[in-house]
Amino acid sequence: MTEEHTGGIHADEGSAPNNEEDYDDEEESGIGSQADEEESAMTGDDDDDDDEEASFQDDLTDDSGDDEDAMTVIDHYDEEALPEYACRYCGVHDPACVAKCVETKKWLCNAPCTGGGGSHLVNHLVRSRNNQVQLHPESPLGDTVLECYNCASKNAFVLGFVPASSSSVVVLLCRVCVETVPALKDMDWELAQWHPLVQDRKFLPWLIK
Repeated sequence: MTEEHTGGIHADEGSAPNNEEDYDDEEESGIGSQADEEESAMTGDDDDDDDEEASFQDDLTDDSGDDEDAMTVIDHYDEEALPEYACRYCGVHDPACVAKCVETKKWLCNAPCTGGGGSHLVNHLVRSRNNQVQLHPESPLGDTVLECYNCASKNAFVLGFVPASSSSVVVLLCRVCVETVPALKDMDWELAQWHPLVQDRKFLPWLIK
């Protein structure tokens, strides 16, 4: 009885280490597989992050290109193709709409300045402290230099017009002559209807459109 019991014990003790070794092998195998899976998962995540970063950079590049296109200012006037008499402010070159500053030889139109301050022509005359204006040769009135019929004053800011009583013509007269020359009252002109050429900081539209 004692030997059998002892033998049984030896047999159990001899088989136990084999089970532990098998368990250790399985555990190591399981840990290795889990490590491989985690490494594979991390590698996959890195690849996904790289793809997302590349896509994000592409989007930034596209957006940057769109912003640059949006910020591009298109010049509607080709200065090299414009005629000499084009307005120095905006490029308008209709002969009926422009006039030349006699002193500076610059052409300006009668369109109003952005934000007020009168027309381009009046604004230029005021800033340059000049006052003589010549119309375009192809305008309805020809290349006339505006001047007083009586005293030949060329100061556009004191010039005005009066209608003739017996015809449809108008006469340019300066304010000084209308107020101080009695002989003009004997002319067939409606002096009481004298009006300045410059009103509301721009020339009358029938003179310069």
